[in-house]
Order: sequence, then C-alpha cells, then structure tokens
Amino acid sequence: MAGLDSMAAPRGVLWRVVPSNAIPNGMTLMCEDLDSPLWLASDLSMTDKEANAALFRFELCPAFRGGKGSVSVVMYHHTSNLVLASSESRHTVFLMTEEEVDTKSKDVLLYNKAWEFSIDAEEDGVNGEDASGFLTPYEKEPLAF
Repeated sequence: MAGLDSMAAPRGVLWRVVPSNAIPNGMTLMCEDLDSPLWLASDLSMTDKEANAALFRFELCPAFRGGKGSVSVVMYHHTSNLVLASSESRHTVFLMTEEEVDTKSKDVLLYNKAWEFSIDAEEDGVNGEDASGFLTPYEKEPLAF
C-alpha cells in the first residue's frame, strides 16, 4: 500500500481530471493548487511531466453526495489495478487492493474509494456546462445500482 500525504491542505486540494485516450475511461490527475501543474505518478509522488503521470481508469459507482453536475467514480491504477482510496482521518491518499480498501473497524470502513468528479465552473462556465464533454455521457440519466 503506497500513500501520499504531502499534499494535505485545510481546504483540500483541487485535482483536475485530464482525459486520456490510451485506455477506455482513462485519465491522469493533475494538481491545480500549486504555482505550476504537477501530476500524480504511479508511486503517488508528484511529477512535473505529464508523460510520467500515472494512468487511471474509472468506473461509475453509486452517488454519495449527488451534487448537480457531479459523477461518482472509483479510480483504478491502469497497470496494477489498485484502487485509489483516501483516509479522511489521516488526510492521506493510497493505492490499495480491493481487500485493503474494504477494511473495517467496528463495522465502519476505514478508507474511501469513491471520488466525485464535478464540472469546473470557472473553466466551463457558471451554467455548469461540461465544455470538454468528458462527463456528459455519465450525467444524462441516473444510474441504477
């Protein structure tokens, strides 16, 4: 299990999903809250070269907040198939197996594997329109799970 905790911030950190055509539902993750863009690498370090960024694929999952224009997903590392998960109590992001991410303490999950993609209002406009079209196929109808 690898972990990233050096990017913790009181208000959170804004990550941009950068679509990739290398695999279906493929993407890289770029940190936006810095002076220059950095991408998340496979070892959960940060790299200034997009070519060295980890490639993830996402799968839809049940909504947990259900915000307008948001899509809930689970992200998997492309080559290892490990789940990108987080621990709110530790303010850390991990790559974990499905078994590790499902660990419970007193019937409470210790890790979160669901992430929420939402449209960037500053880039895509205040109307919540997805100018890139990346989320559009997933927003149209509620998913049945």
